[in-house]
Amino acid sequence: MAGFSDESVRQDDVEELGLLKLDVLGIRMQSAISHALNEIERVDTEVVDIDEIPRDDPATFELIRSTHTLGCFQIESPGQRELIGKFAPETFDDLIVDISLFRPGPVKSDMVHPFLRARQGWSEPQYAHPSLIPAVSETYGVVVFHEQVLRIVSIMTGASLAAADEVRRDLGSFDRLPQVRAWFYPAALERGYDLPTVEKVWEILRAFGSFGFCKAHAAAFAVPTSQLQHQLRRDPEPRHARVVDWTAEQVRARRARQRCARLVEHPRDPRVALELRGDRARRDDAQVLRSRYVCCRNPHDPTLVQRSRNLFAF
Repeated sequence: MAGFSDESVRQDDVEELGLLKLDVLGIRMQSAISHALNEIERVDTEVVDIDEIPRDDPATFELIRSTHTLGCFQIESPGQRELIGKFAPETFDDLIVDISLFRPGPVKSDMVHPFLRARQGWSEPQYAHPSLIPAVSETYGVVVFHEQVLRIVSIMTGASLAAADEVRRDLGSFDRLPQVRAWFYPAALERGYDLPTVEKVWEILRAFGSFGFCKAHAAAFAVPTSQLQHQLRRDPEPRHARVVDWTAEQVRARRARQRCARLVEHPRDPRVALELRGDRARRDDAQVLRSRYVCCRNPHDPTLVQRSRNLFAF
């Protein structure tokens, strides 16, 4: 690239050079959002700024709590839909926690069930030690984020947050665990923590390891997730059209048909009907066709107004 120098460096050496390593992710669902916005502008001649939508829109989170999230980034898997139903997120911060909970670290360290019980008021939050309450109070005493691991290590050992982050990384290495344990126990005991508390916290840290999310990472994922659901609530037709098309693009042949069939069988909005056309998944864009199909799923339901909506060409 003109004006810039390129250098190939191993990922582990980037930090030694004083550089910041960034993982740039290409999220296909962002293309789904873009296409849906283009369809809204094409059909309704309305320009929607997706970045201006409210983060805590009550109607959007009502839709999320319904678990009708198949085809929605981060919260469409069977396990996530089950978790959302039990969690019942109400705010953007709740969505961040939900995305972070569904990770190997919290699951392996058995943090999900204590969180849900405390969240729903079925039990009181449990804290390993009163000094750790500031670190984990936002998640009812459960370790969910990398940042909480850092704060726990820092509080119990007196280490800086930078040093605590090095410890967090080592927790993810089976070979380095004995060294981390040999350092953590004496450091915590020296600061006045009793052995049962140190052992309890160590088991949490060891199980959590590096297999969790940092809060900022989860927040970045929660943004398109909330945008998709807001878009689905507000304009379901173009949103569904792009999900079907996106499915055909990312999944081949038989799997594409199976997944699209699931989308048809599991509608995310009772006002919208989907129909698959042809024997083979087409790769050209699905488009919203106005006034082609009365897609009220139950025309006898008085709560839904039967009207011409959209049929998705696929």
